[in-house]
Formats: sequence, structure tokens, C-alpha cells
Amino acid sequence: MRLQPLPVPTRVYGGEGIVSYSHRHAARNHSQPGEIETGLRERGIRVRKAHSAAERVDVWRQLGNLHTSAFTAPTKIDGDPVTDRRLCLQCTQGNPAIGRLPRVGLVCLRHKRWLASSPQMDLCAFVAALTAERHFRNHLAARGVLFDSFAMELARACANPVFVGVEEIERRRQQSDIETVDALIYPEQIKFARMVTSPTFLEYVTNPAHLADDRRARITREVTKILPAWDDSESWRVTERIWDVARRLTQLRRESLLWGAPARDAYYNLLRFIGLPDFVIGDDWDDYGTTPSTCRRTHHAVAGNGSSP
Repeated sequence: MRLQPLPVPTRVYGGEGIVSYSHRHAARNHSQPGEIETGLRERGIRVRKAHSAAERVDVWRQLGNLHTSAFTAPTKIDGDPVTDRRLCLQCTQGNPAIGRLPRVGLVCLRHKRWLASSPQMDLCAFVAALTAERHFRNHLAARGVLFDSFAMELARACANPVFVGVEEIERRRQQSDIETVDALIYPEQIKFARMVTSPTFLEYVTNPAHLADDRRARITREVTKILPAWDDSESWRVTERIWDVARRLTQLRRESLLWGAPARDAYYNLLRFIGLPDFVIGDDWDDYGTTPSTCRRTHHAVAGNGSSP
């Protein structure tokens, strides 16, 4: 049975989810999503209560006269969940909307807005943040890195304003008139995220075959490229933080060589950038133990040669 669209049309925004759209569309038609769905059930039309249920998605596409591509943003990429978040208010003409934008970082480049604050903030005076967003989309999002993934959270910790330098942060604040610190350190955050997801960097600093001193020295050199020795910067603290992660990943690589399967660990997903399989991505953990020989052969082959993707 084909449903007739509601009388008052409602535009769906790029990436907007069904929860956000159904509330907006129902409100424009002087109703609530629950009331509309209850009425449909009373007419014998099946509408499951689960937000992402296929029947519910199809119903709201018909009620909004929408294309079949609506509400199809992925829920997970390479093992990382795609988080719902507020969309750019200028993109939505001021209408509050929530959706999934896996290829967008923390900046709307179209309107030069910082998305991770309330209210959303203009970045026109801080070009470095706009450049950082372009790097995120071209180099990180293109490889499946999400704005709130482990790599980005680690990079945010490394770009701590204390490590960058209080004087440098104050200089940026004075030049841009921006008070939000997260926006001011966004350029360093993206640089660190690119570093910790670089195949050549990861391959070297997590390789059990390399001496610990050599791996630590490599980290120090790369960190210094991002955080030069300003008067009050503390790049050595970043080296310590990344060194802790590198040691953890090195141990995971060593265990994979010994046992033929990765440990289920939040850090392990970083190793996918050097070609090591992540069982979480395809939910292969449920099968592990029933087909151990296949898992072990695959993992040994990749871990042994250390090839990059």
C-alpha cells in the first residue's frame, strides 16, 4: 500500500536521521510522530517502533515524499560507530536537526562554522581551522576516520592547550577573537590524527623487531614537527602519551604473532592502517573459535610481512 505524503512538505537535510526528520515533519503538519504512527497501525499498516526499522524508514520516506537515499547514512565504518550530531544551522536554515555525517569533521566548510559548540561559531577569522578540516576530509575521512574516533580523541589529548603553549593559544585567541579552545587547537589535532594513522609511522613505532629507543626517537621527531619548541610548549608530554600507545600496540602485534588472533582491545583498530585485520569490523569475534585455522592463517600472513594497505 502506497501512502500519501503529509499535506505540508518538509525538506530532509543531508545526513539527517529519521528521528530528527520525523519530529520536524510531524510538527510542520501539527502532529507528533507517535500520533501519526499510531494512526497508521490502526489502519493496519505495520510500523515498528524501533527507530531504524526498515518498515518505519520506508513509511517516513513515503510520508515525506523522499528519495530512497534518505536515511541511508552508515551506522558504522571500519568498526567505529557513526555518531548522530547536530547539523550546521546555516545548512538547515536555522532549523535544529540531527544526523550522521561520516565525511565531515568539526567544521562546516560551506558556511565556515565550528559545529562542536553551542551556539555554533564563525571561523572566518581562523583560516587554520578551515585548512585543518580540508585535511581531515581528504586524508582522514577518506580512510574511514570519524570525527570522534579513537584516533581523533587521542589526537585531541595530544593537542592539549598546555602542550601547545599558553602563549600560543592566547596569540590565536587575540588574532581570531575566538574563545573556544577546541577550535584553536584543531589544526594540531588533525596533524596528530594524521600522524597516528599514518601507515609508515604505525608500522615502525609498533614493530616488535625495532629497538624501543629507536621507536621512541621516531615518535619524538614526528611530534617535534607538529609542536616546535616554543618557549612554553611541552611537546615532550605528547611524546610520552604517544609512546604509551605505541607500546600497547606493539604488545598487541607481538601477541598476534604468538597466538594468531588479535586481542579485543580499543586500541587495536588503529592497526588496520597497516593492514592487520580487525575482527570487530565484520563481527568475526562471534565466529572466532569455530574456525580458528582460517583466522590464524590470515592473521599470520598479514602480521608477518608488515605490509601497508
